Amino acid sequence: MARDRLRLMNPTPVVTRLTDGLAARAAGGIADSAPLTWMLGAADDVAAARAAGMGEGHRILMLSWIGAHPDARADVLRRLWALEERSRESGLPTLTLRLGPLAGSSSPLWRKLARAKLTSRLARRPVHPVLESQVVEVIERALSGAIRWDGWQELGGPDIMTLGECADLARAANITGEGEWEPDLEALAEQRLIEPDVWAAWSGIEPRSPRAETTTWAA
Repeated sequence: MARDRLRLMNPTPVVTRLTDGLAARAAGGIADSAPLTWMLGAADDVAAARAAGMGEGHRILMLSWIGAHPDARADVLRRLWALEERSRESGLPTLTLRLGPLAGSSSPLWRKLARAKLTSRLARRPVHPVLESQVVEVIERALSGAIRWDGWQELGGPDIMTLGECADLARAANITGEGEWEPDLEALAEQRLIEPDVWAAWSGIEPRSPRAETTTWAA
């Protein structure tokens, strides 16, 4: 992968981790002739302004969370919406990916859920967790030109699960290591249900179920 064609703008841990996942795949990736890609994940006006100020031959990949909206209660979701708008208004080719909770044996949220004591309200929250490995695959295909670079997509798995069910899976898989809420608890509380078939048709990737995959993560 031509890593020099990718620029991380004030990256969050999610952006850095997904970029490391791209490098680990060592397949496809960014061609030397591809537009320089500015990868945004933090709701940061300076980063947005710098990326938006780039001219022809540049593009923006915006990583956001499902639930981003100007009227969201969570501050991070409102700020991400503003950054999405700033990116779209730049005039540069922009692709926005809104992610569901990222699932994986080393994903911070799954590690957190393996030990967390959820309130009953949070435990009942329905979500569409998405495999982190599949998010990496989607980004790789987008960067390589295999799928359309335009608009926005919501990435979630095929199963509607509660956070309590996710926690049960994480514990059953004996996942170890330090974790954290990703996104934060306020944003998790505003996750909404999506239509996985939409991003599947766009990407050509069949969403896989974290429920089925978790059995392979056991230590």
